[in-house]
Amino acid sequence: MPHKCTNPMSRFLMSSDPVPQPVIKTEKPQKTHDSCHLVLSCVTPDQSLNYTWFGESGPLPEQGAVLEITVTPQNFSSFYTCRVSNPVSQKNDTVYFTALCEMARSSGVSQIAIWLMVLVPTLLGLLLT
Repeated sequence: MPHKCTNPMSRFLMSSDPVPQPVIKTEKPQKTHDSCHLVLSCVTPDQSLNYTWFGESGPLPEQGAVLEITVTPQNFSSFYTCRVSNPVSQKNDTVYFTALCEMARSSGVSQIAIWLMVLVPTLLGLLLT
């Protein structure tokens, strides 16, 4: 005998598909003397998802699929992550910034810069000892 699902939430979970991979699209940042206006869009084929944005300080106030923020030296974040989710799964995309209004070309650029900052002094220390 087939199993009959009586919990409405269970039916919803069984019929939901995993979320698609989001992609963050950026409008050209608008830089002023000491601030940067950013508009980041978290793009997915399915618009009926939950969107959560994160920066270095943690989750950002509810924004939906579009994050619009004015960045200053006081609230600068080196990255912004969009997480899309539904009851079945979640996926993220992240954009990186090297300075106010200066986007890194990829996460690899940011990671290479960090490695160089650690590796060069270490190698110099080893060579000088």
